[in-house]
Amino acid sequence: MTIFDEEIKGFINIDRHNKTEKLSENEKKEIIRKLQWHTGEQWKHFVLTYFVSNKGRAYSVVKNEIITLSQDKDKEYYYFFISWQGMKKKMYVHRLVNLLFNHDTHFDVIGLFAGAYDTFDTHHVDFDKLNNTPNNLVWMDKRLHGQMHREIQLHKLDKSEIDTIDKIKAYEDKKTREKQREKDIQTMYDCVE
Repeated sequence: MTIFDEEIKGFINIDRHNKTEKLSENEKKEIIRKLQWHTGEQWKHFVLTYFVSNKGRAYSVVKNEIITLSQDKDKEYYYFFISWQGMKKKMYVHRLVNLLFNHDTHFDVIGLFAGAYDTFDTHHVDFDKLNNTPNNLVWMDKRLHGQMHREIQLHKLDKSEIDTIDKIKAYEDKKTREKQREKDIQTMYDCVE
């Protein structure tokens, strides 16, 4: 924990008694106002008593502190755990920033624990897995995202060739067109037989 984070601890100063499940709208607004004033970052309420910033940091009302993020050894992504009714869920920061700041998602805690928000991948445009700012994150279909990274490795492509959102979208469009073409060809063969 840094000195900066120590300054935040206690700064919010909300009565945490009985604040393990739900915050009122006024409490959320007050916490966001104080966090933004003190950190200079944009903050959004995530779920329960958790907040996420546009710089990829997380705050817990229950702990009354900026959450220390962990990093996957194999994937290298930042994450933290949230708790709800005795269950724990690993939350990847880049996915949360993308959902909250690029798509203004309003989370449902039951859907979150059921995996309702896990249908797409979040791609880092600059390929830096630690750069979790909103303008560096885009949605990609899981299959196409994996395929793109496999092709980069297979063909030893320079990542700078696929470093813009337009190029990523063009890649997705190309793959979608190729898939549709394959279906059309199969339909033609089916009609001939």
